[in-house]
Amino acid sequence: MQGDENKLAGLEKKLAYSFKNVDLLKEALTHPSNNLSYSNQRLEFFGDSIVPAVISERIYICIYIYITPICIIYMHIYIICIVFLSLYYLFDVII
Repeated sequence: MQGDENKLAGLEKKLAYSFKNVDLLKEALTHPSNNLSYSNQRLEFFGDSIVPAVISERIYICIYIYITPICIIYMHIYIICIVFLSLYYLFDVII
């Protein structure tokens, strides 16, 4: 559909990033309730696993020696919540 293509182009413009695989982007933005042959559940499962791991690695490498372990735990929780809520808001509003 032309409307979907325009929305995806608008998303790319807002993100200042051009996706190499637009079909993968469509899959990532497709809710299972659309009853299509593809949805974002497979990618959501992967993303829910990899994003916290990457954030944990960055926290460990960058600031581990400067703060206490309990502060690291709270910082990790806070960052994960901000990242996921930001992504939800961004994609829910645009698409």
